[in-house]
Amino acid sequence: FIEHRFFRGSDQLLLSNPTTSLQALDSTYHTARPWVEAYFIHHFDRSLLDRVPLVRTLHLVPAVGGGMLYVAEANVFHAEVYGGLELPLRLWDQRVRVGAYRVWTDQGNPQIPGFRLKFGMDFYDSYR
Repeated sequence: FIEHRFFRGSDQLLLSNPTTSLQALDSTYHTARPWVEAYFIHHFDRSLLDRVPLVRTLHLVPAVGGGMLYVAEANVFHAEVYGGLELPLRLWDQRVRVGAYRVWTDQGNPQIPGFRLKFGMDFYDSYR
């Protein structure tokens, strides 16, 4: 017994949780049939940009990720990749990452831009 699963359309400027949602989905979809979804994100922790002097002094951290969704019932296949720079901060004894990301998707629709600029904030959860 499978309940209905909803896939919410993406926000225009805010990067939602990259491990549970897509960043460039144009519409909201739902299905009661099986579906396939996958997400990934990787934070490089300054290892790639340590050789660039200006970026090293700003303490920026590169991050890349992506997501995929396939819903056979609605004939939807959506894939996306994104990359960006994050700045780790401390706000009131809480570790935070603030970032700007560029999301790319090829949806084949000329009305929807393939590139989107998004901004996000991530709080470190010390209880997980």
